[in-house]
Amino acid sequence: MHKTIYNYVEVDKLPNCLCAIPYYGGESTAVHASRATNPIYYLKTYFSMIRYFDRVITFVNNKRDRDFIAGMPGSPEVIQIECDPIYLPVSLMGHIQKNHEKFDFEYMFYTEADQILYCSTIKDMAAKCSDTEYVVPHRIVKLPISDRPFFTTRKVAYPSPIIIFNNQPYEIRLYVDRINTENNRFYQVKNHRRAFGGSWLSNRNLFLKTAFKFVDYQPIEEACFSMFTNERIMYRTHDPFDFFVDHLSGYEQVARDSGYNILSLPGGW
Repeated sequence: MHKTIYNYVEVDKLPNCLCAIPYYGGESTAVHASRATNPIYYLKTYFSMIRYFDRVITFVNNKRDRDFIAGMPGSPEVIQIECDPIYLPVSLMGHIQKNHEKFDFEYMFYTEADQILYCSTIKDMAAKCSDTEYVVPHRIVKLPISDRPFFTTRKVAYPSPIIIFNNQPYEIRLYVDRINTENNRFYQVKNHRRAFGGSWLSNRNLFLKTAFKFVDYQPIEEACFSMFTNERIMYRTHDPFDFFVDHLSGYEQVARDSGYNILSLPGGW
């Protein structure tokens, strides 16, 4: 499967959608990237999101990060909330829910701060959302190109397909079992934890009635895990290129696990 996408191509925006991004520029268990790459990943994420959504809010937990965001071109909207950085994703959910009357939105898109979004038609993704249904993009990770073999010691519980995107090899992370595949465009996810995409799209009602939990195990990921209950249906597209995110720090983590410094890899990053 091959695909080439040009970032300058205009896309239709989704009206009345609030996009929320948690950002922490330091080094902690809250981020997989280094202090040097965090701001770069965020910038790529932010400028990706404003292509699809009119209102993009970045949530931070300290003045340094707030000043960094506010000083960007266009003065992006930023909100500072007091919390441990590992609980920033869940804390921002509570902040929006508590103050939802101040936020005018019909749809909610959440993403981690190291992902570039690609979508063929974002309005079609929103049309699939209801008070019991939401859509999660596929998550792909670039594989480093080098003269040294990768993944020789990496063990994975579930093999992932390799695709070619923009002439680079990528792995589709957590490619999951499907149920209810009659629809030509979407399928229902069987195991929601294996379908983790670090992002999701829902309507307002589904988001507002979600109980986001503060947990010790995978507290960052809980901003996605809390969305799923047995009464809800999570969808993904049959075609990974229909709705997906490029997980930037995933590439850095793969390189680091293989003994590479992301800044010195051949072919750039």
